[in-house]
Amino acid sequence: MSRYDIFKDIAGQSAAILDLLDIDQRARYTHVHCPLPSHDDRHPSFRVDKETERFYCTCTPRGGSMLDLVIAMQHANNFSTAARWLRRRLFGNNAIYKQITIAPNFVTSSMSVKEVADRNEILRVLSHCVDVPLFHPYVLKKGILPLCAMYEPILKNLVLPIHDNEYQLQGIEYIDRHENKFCVDGTHKTGNGLIIGNPEESPVLGVAEGWSTAVSIHAALGGLPMLVTFGAANLGAAKNFAKARQDVWFFADNDKVGIDSAKRAASMCGDAGFVLTSSLDDFNEDFLAMLEDSNFGRLREALHYERAKK
Repeated sequence: MSRYDIFKDIAGQSAAILDLLDIDQRARYTHVHCPLPSHDDRHPSFRVDKETERFYCTCTPRGGSMLDLVIAMQHANNFSTAARWLRRRLFGNNAIYKQITIAPNFVTSSMSVKEVADRNEILRVLSHCVDVPLFHPYVLKKGILPLCAMYEPILKNLVLPIHDNEYQLQGIEYIDRHENKFCVDGTHKTGNGLIIGNPEESPVLGVAEGWSTAVSIHAALGGLPMLVTFGAANLGAAKNFAKARQDVWFFADNDKVGIDSAKRAASMCGDAGFVLTSSLDDFNEDFLAMLEDSNFGRLREALHYERAKK
């Protein structure tokens, strides 16, 4: 493969590459402390130009491409191995969970001072996120995998990204240690959501209010792609994500608000919209009920017990 092919393939991928390299996303908007090994950066001097997607720093004043950055971060020792490193990580596992990107206009000078601060804070949080810890209490309680979730280790919050139908970041939701759920300031939730799975080739898009419910349905129905809307009032966001000739199944919480909201949202989808209700409070409760009398249910309780002893 020629030199130009890899540059064409990674064009527009600087945000994803910074994530792969564990570099603060704010570098695309302002100077941050240099991540390059052995650089004693007393004053923030590293940045990435959003237009050219080249990085610059006082230690590398001429800058370099994203491939040069992979080499500088010591993940590769030459152009060819850097290209293979990026290709494998950017394009090797995108069939199921799509990469969420950060648009150049996520932070702009035309925004208010508060919105700039809020959106910079979102980027700061994301830059410090790690994988969700093994046996996280909320994940264990819900009996799910932490699909598409991250973990902020200082506040100990689960972090869920919210994106538009182009998979561009629009904010985050926190689930805190007390299971409170809230979107952080600067988040644009209305009309947006979080896709779990890949709906591109699926004849059905599932929709649920909450993340744990959506993950439960995704697992129970063989990987059905799900849209999380982060609340009943935003179920109408499904119309922004549904593809032509795709049925939209609204998995309503089993209460008046949930069912009424699902019916309104389904009506926006015309003949393609369907409303399904759970036997218990929501489909996560139904999912857990399936495990209750099985060995999986007993093992789950044992993990709860072992974790509580620590």
